[in-house]
Amino acid sequence: MRVGINGLGRIGRLALRIAANDHEFEFVKSNDPGGDAALFAHLLQFDSTHGKYPEDIIAADAEIQMGRHRIQHQTQRAIADTDWSGVDLVIEASGKFKALDQLQPYFDQGVQRVLLTAPSKDPAALNLVYGVNHHLYDAAQHCLVTAASCTTNCIAPVVKVIHGEFGIEHGSITTIHDITNTQSILDAPHKDLR
Repeated sequence: MRVGINGLGRIGRLALRIAANDHEFEFVKSNDPGGDAALFAHLLQFDSTHGKYPEDIIAADAEIQMGRHRIQHQTQRAIADTDWSGVDLVIEASGKFKALDQLQPYFDQGVQRVLLTAPSKDPAALNLVYGVNHHLYDAAQHCLVTAASCTTNCIAPVVKVIHGEFGIEHGSITTIHDITNTQSILDAPHKDLR
């Protein structure tokens, strides 16, 4: 499967680092207006949270070379202005586009599936939580899928078990979230790579 990633922030980079060794995927395109191929090759190679990537990641012109992957990197702000031709699946990790009408330019370019890394309120998007409702996924029917939110993934499996065994009348949760790119202490595009 030929894969593209839109948004190489914290989640996009992590998804690429994890899936790069899965031979079912061939990463071919990336897009992030925050920087060029050299900047993102550096951020993929050196991650303060997850450590140094075990193989060299280099940039050559507008391409990120990561093992067997040759990823054409673009810096567009709009999906329609970005070339997604030849891509089967886009991992939409920008956090900006979550509704089908916003994501339609992917499908117009021949992309078959879009995986959102953020929850969507659009009824066209199937919000899945593995172990809770993942059985609802139908490849023939669902071209837009999201794994909901990190908070949902933390609480939904627990709630499912408690509700199934004992029932729940009402509840309240408090979430403590990990660092995000809105806090400047996390690796992010910047003119000073330190």
